[in-house]
Amino acid sequence: HVAGQAVMAFYLGGWVTDEGVEIDERRYCRSCLPFGHDAQVKERFLLLCDLAGWRAEHLWHGKGSSRDGHPDEELFAVLEDRRQGWDDYDGDDADAVDAMIKMSPAATDDELAQRYTDYSAECYAILREPTVWSAIERVAANLMERGKLSAAEALEASGGDAAKLHR
Repeated sequence: HVAGQAVMAFYLGGWVTDEGVEIDERRYCRSCLPFGHDAQVKERFLLLCDLAGWRAEHLWHGKGSSRDGHPDEELFAVLEDRRQGWDDYDGDDADAVDAMIKMSPAATDDELAQRYTDYSAECYAILREPTVWSAIERVAANLMERGKLSAAEALEASGGDAAKLHR
């Protein structure tokens, strides 16, 4: 989960914060994008990093929902939850929905669902790239062994050079 998020951040030209990557109950990975990007680039970065966790898990063990294709009832439940001002849903997919609503508060549910589906498909395509997937496996192996990696250790485990992920 967090290995997928960390590698996605590196792939997109961002980094993992000094807090590092941790596989405790929080499944923690906080990533950042360098300053100076427009709103669309920021949204893409946030959503792909948020979505990478569950999708990496799905590709690894095949369990759970792929959260791909037509958005399921949970997506619409999160949208309704947020529009009502509630906070019943938490997690990466809810963070992705929050980012889309923030970027486009007037968007319809169908428009947000289409963007979610498009980002999900892009996320899967990136995760399936052989250099990206092997980087995720290396980061995950290091995390399983140690439980936590610093930002530098996560980058080193991914191959040491984020530019190499784009082959």
